Amino acid sequence: MTKQASRQENDQTARQIAAQTIQLFEKNSQFQTLLQAPQDPVNTTLSIDLLSYLNPIHPSLIQLIEQNESDYLHSLSGQEQQALIHRLAKNGATQLVFTDKQQIPATFFLQNKISIHLLSNNSRPAFQHLQEITQHIVIEECSIHGCMVIVFGQGIFITGDSGAGKSTLLLTLLDRGHLWVADDAPLIYRNYSGQVYVSHPAHLSQYIHIENIGVIDVDQTYGKSKRIPHQRLAAIIHLSNNDIIANSDDSIFTGYQLTNVLNQATPKWHISTAQGNTAILVESIARQLILNSWGHNASEALINTHDAAIKA
Repeated sequence: MTKQASRQENDQTARQIAAQTIQLFEKNSQFQTLLQAPQDPVNTTLSIDLLSYLNPIHPSLIQLIEQNESDYLHSLSGQEQQALIHRLAKNGATQLVFTDKQQIPATFFLQNKISIHLLSNNSRPAFQHLQEITQHIVIEECSIHGCMVIVFGQGIFITGDSGAGKSTLLLTLLDRGHLWVADDAPLIYRNYSGQVYVSHPAHLSQYIHIENIGVIDVDQTYGKSKRIPHQRLAAIIHLSNNDIIANSDDSIFTGYQLTNVLNQATPKWHISTAQGNTAILVESIARQLILNSWGHNASEALINTHDAAIKA
């Protein structure tokens, strides 16, 4: 791919992201669109940040303007404000979010380069709130056959051979008090920060099909509170009807291998249904993921103990 073609592809992706942010603001009742600028081509590449406070030197697609930033804008002359707007738009900014309508300079209502939104009062800090609602803007996506569960807060994607018991495991985990996102073919996507999430397809959001049993309406059977719209991917578990597959050649102590999901390394375990209670095994893996996030790695601790015993 030539440099020009790569730039065109990046610009096209940036335009798609800009369009998604506009839809995001339109759908969220906490935002009021005060000025909708035409969607001209975005003169930027994917190296630009998605969200930041007002920064004309290193702008982002979405820029937040609170009291300090507003004071700075009012310290500028009308011509300086116009020059700032031109610079922001030229460098790729598409949305300005204010937290106080009274603090928006009149110059910003007289331009047509950048959209202006007002964020209503919120109990959370404005920047944190923007981070939370923009984390699901899709950069890249794919679909993999399997189901997504949330066990002890860890998003675990379950794949497996036909008839290996994916849906049965899902129902068992629901009975044990855990949550779920989707069954069959959920949407897997990477956001602007490089995080991978799994979301349920809208038309299949509440149903699970069990082979030889039929369709189960999870909302009616377990309650709507059991279903979460999306969750960050923490690990993959593959179920097999056969004997346990060797997970890694690196170490006898390593229980998983790393697999690539949308350019993110993700731990993947293989579990044979012959091992017995797979729900307990999934819960053990979820607990292990939590401990790993806290800096405790049982495999490394065992290896260090083993090595120390050999040297003694």
